[in-house]
Amino acid sequence: LCQPTSCVNFTDLSAGSPSSWSWSFPGATPATSNLQNPTNICYSNPGTYSVTLIASNSYSADTMSKTIVVVPDPVASFSYSKSTSCSGSQIKFINTSSNATTYFWDFQDGTTSTDSSPTHTFTAGGTYKVKLKVSNGVCEDSIKQSIKVTATPSASFEIVPSALCLGQPLTIHNLSSGGKQYRWYFGDGTDTVITRTPRHTYSSPGRYLITLIAVLGTCSDTASDSVIVYPVPQALFSQNKDSICAGDSVAFLNMSINALSYHWSFGDGNTSILQNPVHQFLLPGRYDVSLTATNTICVDSVKTKVTVLAAPQASFVASSDSLCIHSQILFTNTS
Repeated sequence: LCQPTSCVNFTDLSAGSPSSWSWSFPGATPATSNLQNPTNICYSNPGTYSVTLIASNSYSADTMSKTIVVVPDPVASFSYSKSTSCSGSQIKFINTSSNATTYFWDFQDGTTSTDSSPTHTFTAGGTYKVKLKVSNGVCEDSIKQSIKVTATPSASFEIVPSALCLGQPLTIHNLSSGGKQYRWYFGDGTDTVITRTPRHTYSSPGRYLITLIAVLGTCSDTASDSVIVYPVPQALFSQNKDSICAGDSVAFLNMSINALSYHWSFGDGNTSILQNPVHQFLLPGRYDVSLTATNTICVDSVKTKVTVLAAPQASFVASSDSLCIHSQILFTNTS
């Protein structure tokens, strides 16, 4: 029997046409009965009790005893860690039931558990009526509690571009969903920025870890990515001559800073990728010489002019090819 509703009805099954009955119910109320089929015999305390029936007729009597076990009713009860009621997070259920030996949990999301105090993760937001059913092999009890699970936001972002030149603003595309507040950490010690789509400019070159925390109430999700900030190169060079004669060469000295590769354009259709080229100008003219310095993604350029003069051609004529001593001859410069 289960307590406290442990009242019993007894049915006489005696043979031999008994005409009187004597029932004994130690520990019950009432404790005795002379009815053939006594009813509403109630036990107020758990335990093991003996029931005795003496059935009699005009000739003889017979006695029979049976045992009744009164089991305390289990009481279903539980609590849970409310501070972590976010989808995707574990919720600890604490079983506080009494007088039970088996447990069955129904989380109302299609999953169940027979653990005493299970840990469960709800994958989606919503209100779930979690049911705990307990038993002690004879009696059972159940309880339901509504648990509100907040949908955890999904943090995601894209850095455009993923590598920058120093001084170039960082552009971020926030691809998050479900958040109400967004906290950004740029990895350079600057203050946290709270906005959906921030802009940021780094003051020093390096690799920086960017972290986004998407927040909804007490629930949050984190995403991280890195960006490389390259120093801006400074293109700079000098030359050994500003003006030359056609056919002569100019030597260029590259003094660029923070550069890894170089591209020279000499203004006459010729180019070079040498660090310090020497170039011959064949035709007279005024040429724009430019240097483009690059370090992976960042570029700077500078240019100057080189004047190429036509080479002089010496020429003259004499008034005579032969003459007498002490005679004069006239030379005419035709250069």
